Amino acid sequence: MPAPKPEYEKDTKLIIVDDYFPNVITSFRVQEFNYYLQRLNCEIYSFNPDFEEYWEEYAELYPQFKDRVKRFIPEQDLNGSLVYTVFLANTYKMLRLIESEKVPFCFTLYAGGEFRLNDPESDYKLLKVFNSPFFRKVIVTRQATFDYLVYNDFCPVEKIVFIPGAVFPTDYYIKNMAPRRVFGEDKSSLDICFVALKYTPLGVDKGYDTFIKVAKKLSMFNPDIRFHVVGDFDREEIDVESLGNHITFYGPQPTSFFPQFYADMDLILSPNLPFKLAPGAFDGFPTGACTEAGINGVAVFCTDILNDNLDYKDGEEIVIITPDPDDIARKIMDYFCEPEKLALLARRGQARFQEINSYEKMLRPRLRVLTEYI
Repeated sequence: MPAPKPEYEKDTKLIIVDDYFPNVITSFRVQEFNYYLQRLNCEIYSFNPDFEEYWEEYAELYPQFKDRVKRFIPEQDLNGSLVYTVFLANTYKMLRLIESEKVPFCFTLYAGGEFRLNDPESDYKLLKVFNSPFFRKVIVTRQATFDYLVYNDFCPVEKIVFIPGAVFPTDYYIKNMAPRRVFGEDKSSLDICFVALKYTPLGVDKGYDTFIKVAKKLSMFNPDIRFHVVGDFDREEIDVESLGNHITFYGPQPTSFFPQFYADMDLILSPNLPFKLAPGAFDGFPTGACTEAGINGVAVFCTDILNDNLDYKDGEEIVIITPDPDDIARKIMDYFCEPEKLALLARRGQARFQEINSYEKMLRPRLRVLTEYI
């Protein structure tokens, strides 16, 4: 085996390593990574076990990038000047190779991906990562994450870059937005959706169990309220026989599915809860699904148990809910009785979601962080 290249000989190149890409369902990865592929000398290595299957689908959609997206081979040479990862799990997994090859690295510490609050195993991984001599910067996306790192002395403040929210295909949605059908104006039905993947029995972390309880309560009030579920939930997960044909299941869907889907939705409900997936585990705020729905003009009703909301006016651009099904049902019925109020909330929310999740606010700051070290 040839000796590793000396550090000064390494190519000026960004190397991204990920466990899920190039699965196109992970829209925030596709959006962010494609942005770097378009602007930088960049290669992406994936250790997704179904890489070949996902690569073929990705290559059809983005043929201009396909040759720079490759399967990760363990112990391969990281022939680049900077490594970038998302999530703690990926960063920790790559740490030994990064340190053996003496390559600087930056990463985004999203909620999830084995990052948990007050969890000994997660804390151990954070300490290993932040104490590495090759660590340069971490991007954090939630106030709770920033506070946790600072208050527990995991990382110096000057090495933390706070960019609220994840990266979403905002431009794609704006360009491909379908004409909206609005409750009270274009149709008599109120269409409520739940969008999430399943990680726990009954989807308790995402609030699927609560969503179904709310659906059953609302269906008793009015037959013109319909429910839609996108993700790997079905009629067998929780008994929905009483909802009959008032609930529809679509399965997991790629980004291309959502412009038309959201054009018919009035409200997305996300009663998600922290610490249900595992002790200390929590979601982003708003969730990715809520953000994409909001960008598309759907009114967002979601929980904020950790008080992360810094950007949206409650009751004007978003509706913060408790996880109590009765409280949620009452709030929704208030808006059902005033369709124009719901439509105004959705329009204001859409403008705010598009502003906050623009390229200018989401991607350019990330690019500046990486180009500083490439």
